[in-house]
Amino acid sequence: MAADSTTTNATDETTVTSDWHQIEPQEFRREQIKMLWDHLPLILLADIATGSFLLALLLTTAYNPIAYVWYGALVLNTAIRALIAYLHNRRPSTSYNYDSDWRFLIVGAFISGCIWGSLAFVLPEDPSFVTVAIISLWLAGLLAGAATTMSVLREVFFSFTIPASALYFSYIFLNISENQIPLGGGYAIFVAFIIPIAMRISGDFRHSIRLNI
Repeated sequence: MAADSTTTNATDETTVTSDWHQIEPQEFRREQIKMLWDHLPLILLADIATGSFLLALLLTTAYNPIAYVWYGALVLNTAIRALIAYLHNRRPSTSYNYDSDWRFLIVGAFISGCIWGSLAFVLPEDPSFVTVAIISLWLAGLLAGAATTMSVLREVFFSFTIPASALYFSYIFLNISENQIPLGGGYAIFVAFIIPIAMRISGDFRHSIRLNI
């Protein structure tokens, strides 16, 4: 009986593994896009909430009129993405074009990453260490959020992370000082850790999708 049970369990595991390999890549891709699409409202809401808080912070501690331009770009990008997502969700699922949905997610994440990465350039000349530190911490927090929401599609996560980090490092390099070197170094260490964490989360998402298909 024990041998039969072991054989049955082994057969079940083989069947499950076989089923995973039988999943069509296109079907798996669609499920990834659907899952990330479900996260989109939370992502857009976080952009507006975080951006509004930082605008208020900049206007009271490090005023620069360019902050209004930056915030306007953030709101416009978020509003366009929200409108496209709303119109998309009103259509029947049978009419979805997943290639177009994938491109929309990639482009939206890239533009958002550029906007957030450029936040440091909104600061006035010679900002205080505390102000730059707050911007660095908020950007790090956004990367952590991206790791938990966007990493279901790795290319979307990197479409946000790469421009955001590249622009931040550009600011640190162009405005390098004794105070900002530790901030740039700390942020680099954070990125070095958050990327493998995001890849691990991405693997968990993939496993969940396989179980649900």
